[in-house]
Amino acid sequence: MIFNSFNFLWLFPIIFIGYYFINWLVSRKGKSNTKVANALLIVVSYALYAQHAPKFTLVLLGVTAVTYLFALIIEKKQAYNRKKYLIYAGSLLALLPLLVFKYADFVLDVLTNINSGGVKLQV
Repeated sequence: MIFNSFNFLWLFPIIFIGYYFINWLVSRKGKSNTKVANALLIVVSYALYAQHAPKFTLVLLGVTAVTYLFALIIEKKQAYNRKKYLIYAGSLLALLPLLVFKYADFVLDVLTNINSGGVKLQV
């Protein structure tokens, strides 16, 4: 959704107020618990993403799952070196779909040009 679109202008205040209203309802006993309000944000985010590109919603779900699982694993580890490598691995796995979908056509184009002998440098 584009930030200067009409849909954003009327949806953002509703989502914003809904987030804080749900957070207020859950935390009326004095304890602040944002889990329910954050779940609302995730559901709304997926719904808006599915409205725009439904076929890639599963990719977004996979990236979310990988990121969440690595965060849980990193939180439980005590050794700094292990955490460091888990952060590297989790970041790489989270960015892998971006690299594949963004640069796969470019890499295939270059490989096709190299194989056909038609490599031309354009300046």
